[in-house]
Amino acid sequence: MSVVTPFRDDERIDFTAWQRNLEMLAANGIAGFVALGEEGEFRTLSEEERMVALRFCRQTLGRGARLYGNVGSDSTSESIRLAQTAEADGVDWIVVLPPRQDLSPEELAEHLAEIRAAVRTPVASLAELTVSAAANVAPRLALERERAHATGRLEDAARLQGLLDPLDQAFQLHTYPSMVKEAMRRSGFPSGACRRPVGLAPAPAAERLERVLQALRAANWLPEPASRSSAGHAA
Repeated sequence: MSVVTPFRDDERIDFTAWQRNLEMLAANGIAGFVALGEEGEFRTLSEEERMVALRFCRQTLGRGARLYGNVGSDSTSESIRLAQTAEADGVDWIVVLPPRQDLSPEELAEHLAEIRAAVRTPVASLAELTVSAAANVAPRLALERERAHATGRLEDAARLQGLLDPLDQAFQLHTYPSMVKEAMRRSGFPSGACRRPVGLAPAPAAERLERVLQALRAANWLPEPASRSSAGHAA
């Protein structure tokens, strides 16, 4: 699953909230985490912030979870530096989201090849992974859907996907990933607002989201908020 990056009111990373969210997700069965993907707003983070963030996720999750760290950048040299730091910090897989530029297939292949050549840790492109933002809000439901699909229980998988579809659709009601964060806040796991210029969810979108969350809550698919951890740290 791809996790969001919580921010404080001053737009600095909220490591206390992030630790709380990661521990909640792990307690609900999530074993693989993609950090600093599109949901993690990696394009708004500085290179140093990204290095610290991946180190923090590794320390918080420990070795009992698989950590996929995105090192995608518009600069190959920056991606290489991020990949080498992530490897040193013990990331299990390095993920490379594509640059914003409209690269040719040859340019993109060379970009990936240079990153792979710079590290020993496995490197994957986004196309090679299946990630879910819905797991930030309904982790057990997303996990059960994946298990049903993996074990060939296709009718169960379709039924569970039908429960997730309204949530995925609600995520598209405003600039991504603001609705994911709004859903987490309404579920008792605040992650702050997105970094500007992305704004808060407009009222009509938030009201529609709330109806979706009420249905999931009634079906007992939303996790119970735990007490706020006091052990958050900046890695």
